[in-house]
Amino acid sequence: MTATTPASRHPISAVWRWSLRRSPILVAFRALGERFRRHAAAAVLIQNSTLSAPVRERLTKIVRRTRLHASEQADIARELIAHARDAADAGNAEPETLAGLGDPRPVARLIRRAVKRKRPLPYQIRRWAARSALGAFVLAVLFYAALTARFYAGAPSIKTDYFARLNAPVHALPEPDKAWPVYLDALIEWDPIRQRLTEISRVDPYDDDVTRRSPGVDSIYDVPRDHPDYDATVAALKSFRPTLDRVAQAADRPALGVLYSDRTRAIEVDGADHAMEVPIEPAADPGEQGSLLSILLPHLGKTRVLARLLAFDIRLAVDEADADRVASDVHALLGMARQLSAEPILISSLVGVAIHELAMQRLAMVIDESPDLLSRDHIVALSHRIAADRDSTLTLRLEAERMMFEDLLQRSFTDDGRGGGRLTPEGARLMTQITSPPPDFAPAPDEEPWVIRSAGTLAMPVLGATVRGRIEQSRMHAELMDTAEHALAAGPASIHTILEPADQRLESLASDPVSWYPLAQLFPAISRAIVNVFAARASADETLALLAAAAFRQDQARWPQTLDELVPTYLPRVPDDPFVPGSHLHYRLENSTPRLWYAGADADDDDGQAPPAPRRPAYTRQVNDISAAYQNAANVPDGDWVLFPPQD
Repeated sequence: MTATTPASRHPISAVWRWSLRRSPILVAFRALGERFRRHAAAAVLIQNSTLSAPVRERLTKIVRRTRLHASEQADIARELIAHARDAADAGNAEPETLAGLGDPRPVARLIRRAVKRKRPLPYQIRRWAARSALGAFVLAVLFYAALTARFYAGAPSIKTDYFARLNAPVHALPEPDKAWPVYLDALIEWDPIRQRLTEISRVDPYDDDVTRRSPGVDSIYDVPRDHPDYDATVAALKSFRPTLDRVAQAADRPALGVLYSDRTRAIEVDGADHAMEVPIEPAADPGEQGSLLSILLPHLGKTRVLARLLAFDIRLAVDEADADRVASDVHALLGMARQLSAEPILISSLVGVAIHELAMQRLAMVIDESPDLLSRDHIVALSHRIAADRDSTLTLRLEAERMMFEDLLQRSFTDDGRGGGRLTPEGARLMTQITSPPPDFAPAPDEEPWVIRSAGTLAMPVLGATVRGRIEQSRMHAELMDTAEHALAAGPASIHTILEPADQRLESLASDPVSWYPLAQLFPAISRAIVNVFAARASADETLALLAAAAFRQDQARWPQTLDELVPTYLPRVPDDPFVPGSHLHYRLENSTPRLWYAGADADDDDGQAPPAPRRPAYTRQVNDISAAYQNAANVPDGDWVLFPPQD
């Protein structure tokens, strides 16, 4: 019979003994215990030696202070015991032996260093790696502490009252030169009428024709004649006409005269479903004011309401063959456009451009539907007015945009007295408020978990150090604004030569939104606004050509064969085509009716053929076509920009 080993006779016992020796958990516990009892073996050696008690105590202190591994401490204990025995064998007294052993603290330090130097290379690598990591961590903590102290020590210094700068010309304006008080009274009178028209509306919200689903007063300037509310709307406007005459007279005043503020008050209007919000004086202390970005401009929408009423009145005047009222209403629209464009605010300029374009559309409608209605004196007066106002009205005012950014900087950055400064906690909070969606346009977000909020708070000092300084931000904003003004003055040719490089520059800033915060997030869409101006100027030029042709018709009893017949008696020159450099506005007689057009976004003359459906409002189509050409879009409309006869 084959002999068997104890392990083979008891395999479970063998596995158990192996697990006790090799179990990772037990090994970890033994290592932990050894770490806390690393001097135990050395202490046993020292206690079992024949040395005197004072010497043993000295050896124990030295060994413990080395804080080395247990095996290393045991080896050191053996060496020290041997050294003490050699001293005793040499006849040294106990004090001399203790003196030879030395002070436990420095001796233990020297021994520790010597032993660690002898340890293997992997240990040395781990040791220096740990030291480097610890050092880097300490430096990072110190650096972050310095950034935090620097970030929270900064505070903005609000020195300039930009609201006062904007309002200074308004306060200096004599009251009879302000149109806004008249406009406001007219709006207060119109609101109950609008409310009553809404209440008596006979529309069917499920009508197949989308133009007949909402009350006529909601689209009063363009309400169809077959609309269920048309007669009631006409009657209401006729009753409102004396007030509208006062509005037309106020449109000749030098300025709108609206106060700029971040505060409003409500005027309750009898018979209306809402109060009228009007601006009031901002706080005297700029520190108590909101940012200039929070400026309230309720007059823009309200002025457009009056412009739509005037546009509707032009339609009624054509039906009534009242040429004087047509001319008066068109002059009023041009006056409103001039007043709004004179404001130093970009959005006001754009509203003024839109009202001016509305006047151009109405003039085209008048000549299309009733070419003999306006007298030659009317035509000449309107032509001179449009030509005189073209460049001053159809432009962009960027003064307030510059002020808004500088005001934002003074509320967000420190001020070193030389124009420089860094982002502050107040600035970070202000940026968050500005870039967050308004509560009226987005659902209230769920509260972020505290971990995310805490991480955001911890990151703010680092972000504050990353953001470009106040001087760089201010300089870059000024350069972009200067570029926009230069492009505006250069005309449509600047679309590719100036605006496109400027947009590429903005894209590069947007790719680094943290460094260029807030400039990359808050720079307005200037390129689109400039394209709006170019489209409006082209439309004004076309209207001047159309009026010149109408004057020629009254003098010669025929339409001109070409636009060259109008130069120079009726027209100083043929307008340029904004799509094709070196080309001009196209014209031909078609069934004894003029047809005027520019080449479309494809820069290809299609002989006056407009793009196919879908149909869009004329001005929207014009702006979109210029934008498509500007962006080198692949799918630009195949067709021309037909301006007359009206395409809608």
